[in-house]
Amino acid sequence: MRKKVIGVFWVLGIALLAFIIYKIGPKQIWEHINRITLSKFLILFGMRLVYFVLRAINWSFIMNLYEKRIPLFQLIIARIAGDGISYITPSAYLGGEPVRAMMIKSRDDRRSFASVVIDKTIEIVAMIFLTIVGISIAILHIALPQRYKLIFILFAAVILIFAFYLLLRQQRGLFSGILILFDRIKFRPRFIVKNREKILETDRHIIDFYAHHKKVFSLVFLLHSMVSLFWIFEIHLTLLFIEASGVHFVKSFLVATLGSMAILMPSTPASIGTYELTFVTLIVLVGIPAGAGITMTLLRRIVALLWAGIGLLLMLKKLGPGHGKKT
Repeated sequence: MRKKVIGVFWVLGIALLAFIIYKIGPKQIWEHINRITLSKFLILFGMRLVYFVLRAINWSFIMNLYEKRIPLFQLIIARIAGDGISYITPSAYLGGEPVRAMMIKSRDDRRSFASVVIDKTIEIVAMIFLTIVGISIAILHIALPQRYKLIFILFAAVILIFAFYLLLRQQRGLFSGILILFDRIKFRPRFIVKNREKILETDRHIIDFYAHHKKVFSLVFLLHSMVSLFWIFEIHLTLLFIEASGVHFVKSFLVATLGSMAILMPSTPASIGTYELTFVTLIVLVGIPAGAGITMTLLRRIVALLWAGIGLLLMLKKLGPGHGKKT
């Protein structure tokens, strides 16, 4: 049944993507794609590797609190593999995080997973911060209908509340709170029952981080904000490469931050269709042609698919049939 549901969502996503391409016009898209030379594509492909490296460095500051012996190269491999899995799941941000923890040769799996949860949380909070900055700039400097400004203000308020709640909940025990909720509704999956103590221990590591490592939190938050700016610049550069009209960095900033928050929510596998619809809608909203918007998303999807393939190969090599067997 689950496979059928996933299959239906794949079909819906592909159908939505095909409809968007049809409405915008393949000829218009092809004109933009023809402006991408091999050197431009390789620059975008290489920037994605830099992005992975920077995110791995951010993670290392948290991981080194628990495991100083883990090489940065191993963290980079784990990041690429985790993102490869995330890319093909309904949520393009969260699906591969357990894989990221499993890829690390740690003496304590609970600490590894705690570091992943903390790192991902700070990453999301940093993006929320930049999204609010982007919304503020848009309201003040971009000519938008009043109703869109009100929608943006409401969206900013919702994600700000979410960020505060997420941080507060983790400081008090995120997973323990979920376990209490499950107990109240008498929902007891076998995995939860079997690993309850491990889950609670992971929670304790997370609580300890927020209580005793505030300087590391501030540092990683700052670094993730800088990496998010790098991500925004990659989107901006893509639009410049395809010679989209009406582009400036503030518009790219708004499109990237709002789009990233939108695709955080579960949708179709690999966010196919929904990713394109989200970004094309935002791009048109800020005054950039729809043809340039869909071309930008398609180029970024090609780059992401190539890196997802590399990530899946790295995961299979590390966690293949022989994983966990004693030698």
